Amino acid sequence: MHIGIEYKVKYFTNYETKEEKETVITMDKVDNLYIGKGNSCRCGCVGDYFEMDENERAIEKSLRQMASGEYEVRSIEDYIFEITTSVNGDYERVKTLYLKK
Repeated sequence: MHIGIEYKVKYFTNYETKEEKETVITMDKVDNLYIGKGNSCRCGCVGDYFEMDENERAIEKSLRQMASGEYEVRSIEDYIFEITTSVNGDYERVKTLYLKK
């Protein structure tokens, strides 16, 4: 596991004011990852959840994407981070990263 690698992520916490913040996330801070449909609930019915021990590569790839500056990163309460990776009509595919509390 790449615990020592730090990913610097710039993100928005307020969509109206576009207040931007920055944080450093390491792999050991990650609880799990959701990949699936964005404009729906996150219960897992239209996406998949990945735990660190199940798919470390998917989590690391998502962290690299969030730190790349290519995607708008949104955050809720500074521990849920989300990017939209593609849009096809009404279908929005997202990656939602949950940090440990």
